Amino acid sequence: MWVIRTFFFFMKFVKDRLSFEEKNHFEDINSSVGETIGFSLSSEGEFEQVLPIIRELIKQNKYSLRLIYSSPSLELKINKFQKLHPVNVKVFRLPILTYYSNQRQRDYLEKLIQVNKFIFVRYDFYFFVLQSLINRKTPLILLQAKGTKKTVKKMMFSLFTKISFCLKQDKQDFLEAHRNYPNDNVIAIDFRVFRIVERLQSSNQSPLFLRLIEKINEIDSKDKIIFGSYYVEEKFLLESVEGFFKGGLAVIVPHNLNDEVLRKIGKDFHHYNFITISEDGNSLELLNQWEMKEDKLNIILLNMRGVLCELYQSFTFAYVGGGFGYSVHSILEPYLAGCLTFYGPKNDRSTEKDTCAEIDRTRLFAINSSKEFTTNIALQSEKILENKNFQNNIHSLYSSKKLQSSIDWILE
Repeated sequence: MWVIRTFFFFMKFVKDRLSFEEKNHFEDINSSVGETIGFSLSSEGEFEQVLPIIRELIKQNKYSLRLIYSSPSLELKINKFQKLHPVNVKVFRLPILTYYSNQRQRDYLEKLIQVNKFIFVRYDFYFFVLQSLINRKTPLILLQAKGTKKTVKKMMFSLFTKISFCLKQDKQDFLEAHRNYPNDNVIAIDFRVFRIVERLQSSNQSPLFLRLIEKINEIDSKDKIIFGSYYVEEKFLLESVEGFFKGGLAVIVPHNLNDEVLRKIGKDFHHYNFITISEDGNSLELLNQWEMKEDKLNIILLNMRGVLCELYQSFTFAYVGGGFGYSVHSILEPYLAGCLTFYGPKNDRSTEKDTCAEIDRTRLFAINSSKEFTTNIALQSEKILENKNFQNNIHSLYSSKKLQSSIDWILE
């Protein structure tokens, strides 16, 4: 039975992938002006990480950018972006399945990657792209690199003209393993930080979101907590800190915003002073009428997309979900917003945790149980740190000047 299921799953994947690749348009690229720079973007995450770089290059109006992406998750965002910058940006879906069978796809891709420099973001080194670039002796740059101890990675990394590692330790390990590699061609900087800082400085301006922030900011920092990327299985953690935040506020932003999850959370916490805020309906009026109660934990369930990063700025205590399931979600967002950041034991896959630790590990709290959660909350409540000073220091470290110097290094 599993063989049949696997077969049909594979066939569906092939069908969906072919449909995705067949959407490619073959635009005229002979009219490109200035230096051409190619980007290999696996998915939405990689695009977000280098978006500040791409925007800055567009702003300078001296570069033609070729964005090649391989995941359908990026489809809407990258095509919307290209429509905003039709002169400077060309996009193309990587023809993984049709490269060898479709002459037109292959020829166009080969023409598209005839660039002055080509930038890979993180991993996904597709052989036919890499081989073509190496044959033409195109300078290759790798951004957001991590880890150098595996033999395959050592071999792959040696192909690149320049490498930017997320972590200082990875940079050091690489230079020790490649003693002939030019030191000036290796840096350590996590470009995700620039994007998050950019988001933190340009908040949602909808009347509902502004009123929500106003209401949250009325509460003392020691009396409120946010559960970002929350899973229903993490109910026990929220219940464990009820005593610390009674009369205060807990905001829940679920990882999945489907109806089933929202109903389950509503059922779990209906006996508290509970309210659900959504982008549609009469939520603004509901929020204005809702009153906090001193004898109960007050809970806001937020059914809004794309606001979590900005929302973190209104809190000192933040729990990031996923660490008691498959893997923790974004630790960088609350951390850079100035939060004391708590997360579960499944965090080994998080490179963001390592970036935060290199900045200041005293603001990170990996917890294995509700008891550890309550113990750390209690300790930090007694010596609560000031968010704003830490946040301002981070923002000054990752300023537009720092971003420009990083771009200069790429372009040299």
